[in-house]
Amino acid sequence: MENIREGSRAGSVITEYYLYILFVFLILRSINYYSLIPSVFDSIVFALLAVAGGAMIAWNCLDFLRHKSFVSYDWWLIGFLIVMFISSLLNRHYGVSGNFKTIVWSAIYFFLIYALAANGRLSNYFYQTVIRIFGWAYFFVSLVSFGMYLIQYSYLRPGTIETRIRIGFLEGRLFGAFGDPNFGGMFALILVIVCIYGIVVKSHVFPRWFLFTNLFLQTFVLVLTGSRSAILIGEALAAVVFVALVARYLAARGTNLLVNIVASVITLAVSVVALTFFVASLKWLLEKLPPLFEFLQIHRPHGREVVSLKRADVADNSDISNMRFSIWSSAIEIFKTKWIFGVSPRNMVAYAKDMLPKSLIAQQGFKTHNAWIDVLASTGLVGFVTMIGFSIKSAFMALRSLQFGKKMLSADSNVQFLIVASLIGFTFFVNVIFFTNDVCSFIFWMVLGNMYFQFRQRQSALS
Repeated sequence: MENIREGSRAGSVITEYYLYILFVFLILRSINYYSLIPSVFDSIVFALLAVAGGAMIAWNCLDFLRHKSFVSYDWWLIGFLIVMFISSLLNRHYGVSGNFKTIVWSAIYFFLIYALAANGRLSNYFYQTVIRIFGWAYFFVSLVSFGMYLIQYSYLRPGTIETRIRIGFLEGRLFGAFGDPNFGGMFALILVIVCIYGIVVKSHVFPRWFLFTNLFLQTFVLVLTGSRSAILIGEALAAVVFVALVARYLAARGTNLLVNIVASVITLAVSVVALTFFVASLKWLLEKLPPLFEFLQIHRPHGREVVSLKRADVADNSDISNMRFSIWSSAIEIFKTKWIFGVSPRNMVAYAKDMLPKSLIAQQGFKTHNAWIDVLASTGLVGFVTMIGFSIKSAFMALRSLQFGKKMLSADSNVQFLIVASLIGFTFFVNVIFFTNDVCSFIFWMVLGNMYFQFRQRQSALS
């Protein structure tokens, strides 16, 4: 047994270094300038990372079958991966390679990142290093992006939805150095949560000056990206935190339940109004900054236009969902034609062009912009029910992990809950977590796994 434990520690260290490399390249991939590098470089790097990750999973699975493994796996996720394989097999005539890559990367997230975190096989140093990489990387990316906004820098390389590149401030929103401003908004929101937590607990992971500076910077970037989903999620989480603080304060004073409920409802209403006013006021203030740097604005004629954070695609659009409702409807239409095992994760557009050529997804090649509808259409009812089972189990665990005592703001389980909740909210507007290989997915599965491990530790201590 001693040899197995030594092997486990050695294997974990190797895996941690592998995950560092993967995380760094995911961050690089999230920066739009990275797209200017020949795509063959990205393909080679991630192919090597996929092979390495697959080899680690194979080795761990072999140990698991021999009952010598230091990692146990979630049967819901195993079932979901099996459904992905069956769906890909049934739809192989529409494409194979894309689904194969998706299955491999899903296995890496399920059986490497989540499984190791959930089994406590990732060190505290690993988590600190990942958050340092994340914090410093997006501090500099956001700083550069904010500078682009101040000097009104913009660059556009036309192309399709997949190939076009937008850098700087365009269309009333800050793309900056982010590959997608919606992701930029989410990175900013997560860092706002991390910085506030670091300030409250006086964390030594980042210097104090960094926490305060980054808090303001990420708040500015969150608003400038114009990501309605990230801003809405941030406002919702802030309102919930305010309500929880008021409810805990009143409960500590011994107020009755009715008073507590009324006060919570009032707090929620006031918070929503105050946060909406704060965002609007911050937009107004940020619009006043670029004229102060007009002498540096070499990429546009001086005084050519008034700086505005009003998105034309939203302000001049009667569709409040910005086509999302239509896209979701089209995806549901696809699901109805193949509802048991779906059309497979990477063949939705090909299937739609073949079977539903007049549908919106077939004609425009849109993604579903909703991870749950994507799961439903891609893996059918079987895959959807499987993932809902995992989600319900995880939701009960996460809710039971919440702490409402005096140290509510400093409890690490609470800040992890906020990060996971923000990313779950993001899945309703953007395709993340499932079938994706990006920074958001990495953080989600890592944090969720660590939450599960800490929850089991607390339960064991109580028993």
